[in-house]
Amino acid sequence: MPYTPWKPCPASGRLGGVLGTETISLFVGPERKQYVVHKRLLCDTVPYFSKLLDGPFVESKADHVALDDEIEDPIAVELFCHWLYRGSLPNISEESNQKDLLVEKIDDSGVLAAEIPYHHLYYMADKWCMTLLKNQTMDCIKYFHDHIGQWVHPQLIVQGFEHTPTNSPLRRYLTESAACLCLNKESNPDTLVALTEAIGPQSQDIWPAMLDVIKNKMLTAGIEMDDPDLKDNKAFHDPVS
Repeated sequence: MPYTPWKPCPASGRLGGVLGTETISLFVGPERKQYVVHKRLLCDTVPYFSKLLDGPFVESKADHVALDDEIEDPIAVELFCHWLYRGSLPNISEESNQKDLLVEKIDDSGVLAAEIPYHHLYYMADKWCMTLLKNQTMDCIKYFHDHIGQWVHPQLIVQGFEHTPTNSPLRRYLTESAACLCLNKESNPDTLVALTEAIGPQSQDIWPAMLDVIKNKMLTAGIEMDDPDLKDNKAFHDPVS
């Protein structure tokens, strides 16, 4: 799986030089799952937390931060902590990790259970303006579908439109995935029904976006849609400044 290099914060020469001694607890969700990280590393790496914890806000004096937004899922925050210290996300292409993912393959709604935290991590990275993390997370989301052979579930498509801006690479990927579901011959009719029901009339942004993709495809190459999972990962990356 292609790897987007991690760039250490400007103050760092070596990791030990930026950790410091002060830690801060991240409490996530209604169950208040706790993750403890080094405050200096967190602030130097994520501008969102630098403004929150080093600025004039009340939180700057606190020893904890409550992450209560619905997108801030405990497992997604655990993945973020892994990335914060190691500079990369867990390698889901390793055989042992693939077996773990397949064991818990589908939840009751038909969503690939292990994939959900990666979508939440993408929303978090977008909120925190973390381009490198977004790109690595996007690679993982594509990997689920390219190598495990499971279509993006309609519920995740709808959720993605709710939590991403119009120009989001993830939104573009989800739009192309939805268009693929509608047009490709091998699509399961039950999946098409689920897509239509999940989108519904209330998801007003999705239908026009899908129709634009389909129209452009028909004008350039006919009715058959290219599978977005087979595109180069960089096709769904944000540019890194």
